[in-house]
Amino acid sequence: MKLPLLICACANLRRASRAVTQLYEEELRPTKLRITQLSILKALSTVPDARQGGLAHAMGLDSTTLTRILTPLRRQGYVAIQRGRDRRERILSLTGKGRAMVEQLTTHWERAQKRVREAMGKEYDQLQGLLHQLTCAVGTD
Repeated sequence: MKLPLLICACANLRRASRAVTQLYEEELRPTKLRITQLSILKALSTVPDARQGGLAHAMGLDSTTLTRILTPLRRQGYVAIQRGRDRRERILSLTGKGRAMVEQLTTHWERAQKRVREAMGKEYDQLQGLLHQLTCAVGTD
């Protein structure tokens, strides 16, 4: 069934986000992790010893949401959290088990990426740029 173009930018973005999230969740289902969790693990695999506030900002999350995502990842032994110089500062890093999980999840993530790229065709890179531009233009930070 063909979907109508909605007149509201927010409604169109949220609908697209839900569809893409479902696609990634479908690919990740065998791993029992969610795309939100994988995104955090992948970010930590590229930025060792990330500050929680900096990671939240980079991912477009508030601190409470990031804490909610981190809690099961820490409990499962994928992420280590240490206090920084300031009591309030938290430094995040992947554990060995976390690095192994990122490796395991990469195949599933790559399949999801391929499906999105194929769905978008040559406009994929343009879409990525436009979404980044939009986020920067309307972001509240």
